[in-house]
Amino acid sequence: MDGLKKHIAIYVAIACLLVVGTFSITYSFFLANIQADETITPTKVTVGNLDLSFVTSQYINADKVSLIDDEDRKTDAPYTKFVVSHSAESNVPGKYNIYITDLEISDNFRTSDFKWELVSLTDDVENVVASGDFLTAKTGQDFKLTSSDIQLPLGTAHTYIFRVWLSNDPDENQIGLTNGSFKGKINIVITT
Repeated sequence: MDGLKKHIAIYVAIACLLVVGTFSITYSFFLANIQADETITPTKVTVGNLDLSFVTSQYINADKVSLIDDEDRKTDAPYTKFVVSHSAESNVPGKYNIYITDLEISDNFRTSDFKWELVSLTDDVENVVASGDFLTAKTGQDFKLTSSDIQLPLGTAHTYIFRVWLSNDPDENQIGLTNGSFKGKINIVITT
């Protein structure tokens, strides 16, 4: 009888070890495969119709830019014109930011003398939305033009002109700015 009790005890111990081992392996498998951070980020799902369209006339390609005076930028600087519109059939408010994507810029154009300007166009009147230079621009990285979201009411359109130029400084030797190149395309990122 002692042999039978001994065998039963061994079988029970083996069964317990198998259950505990299986549980441990399963738990460690899920622990190793589930990744989460400690913060909980709420998810918001909005049901609606957001209908924004974006039409641009061309890529900006400025590889033969000459020095111009800042006051001549409207007539002499290379530019692209584009429109962002929000359909009246939309039922979700829209807002967006404007970027230059697919950016390629030569090192000599990464200067405060290579300037850009984004203007809105209303009834042939230009209003500056943003302006700056390409000192911090890097090839392959998106370059944000707007500092905050632009609201676009339902059934409206915004028309823009984006221009770039080499700012002439008669008191400075700017020969190093010649033979530079700049390419990029205007793009928008839509948020709701």
